[in-house]
Amino acid sequence: MGTVTPRWRDTSRDLASFLAVYGQVCSCMRDLDDFRATTYAALKRSADSGARYVELFFSPAAHEPVVDYPSMVDGIVDGMRAAREDFGLRARLIPAHNRELGLERGMAFLETVLRHHPLEVIGIGLDYTERPHPPAQFAPLFAAARAAGLEVTAHAGEDGPASYVRDAIDLLGCRRIDDGYHVVDDPALMERCKQLDVLFTVRPTTTLHTTVWRDMNSPKHAIRRMIEAGLRVTFNTDDPGLFATTLNRDMPWLPRHLACRKQRSPTSPPMAFSIAGIRRPADDRAHQSRSLLLDPIVLALRAAGLTRR
Repeated sequence: MGTVTPRWRDTSRDLASFLAVYGQVCSCMRDLDDFRATTYAALKRSADSGARYVELFFSPAAHEPVVDYPSMVDGIVDGMRAAREDFGLRARLIPAHNRELGLERGMAFLETVLRHHPLEVIGIGLDYTERPHPPAQFAPLFAAARAAGLEVTAHAGEDGPASYVRDAIDLLGCRRIDDGYHVVDDPALMERCKQLDVLFTVRPTTTLHTTVWRDMNSPKHAIRRMIEAGLRVTFNTDDPGLFATTLNRDMPWLPRHLACRKQRSPTSPPMAFSIAGIRRPADDRAHQSRSLLLDPIVLALRAAGLTRR
């Protein structure tokens, strides 16, 4: 595997600059063994932080044409199964379409996902630069994914407007939105999201680098406003190398910066299992029905100082 030293946090900090460095990192992944080793290492770090169920995003197009899709997925799944054996941690996978590639490539992406579809693949996502790539153009892709029995989620409202969140819900059929911060710009939309029970997976540390909200202590920070509005929010972490964060770092840090109290924590184990659709006792047969997607990178079902043990 190659090496890269990302310095983007020290220079320009926005979504575009992150994606540029992310592309360099992805170029280091050369074969199935790289995907297996990276997945296993990521899940070990998650297990060390107390996670028991993890959903991983990955962007297949970022690794093409160096590695073919079946090799990527087989490597990731091998890493997941080894982590289950060694750490007792269950993991699932969400391949995401690069919206910059358009609808035609998206339909081809879905065909590939359905053709090589191990149990661990539970749905599809939508990622990369939001503007000028509104959710509406991907409605046929998401309709086809839902018809095939896949769950759907989309990154929307990180740097795109509140209307992108609305369209991901109305036109793509998402009931989980990844990021979604600009929903706070539309009070009526926030109220509707509450009525529809939409789940927002937020990444606090990432907002300091890729959004307009750079002060976690500010009462105007989007995540604070989402919580205060009563939206369903789960806390998640992003890539540890690029964002210098882990669950063990973020979870004790959040109550101080977002004034979250234990009794109003949006991320508790009973809610998390409800969101995931995992039946207890959870076993592999329970996942035949495809769980609702939970976490872009890692959801901690047990986190010191924030969730119940």
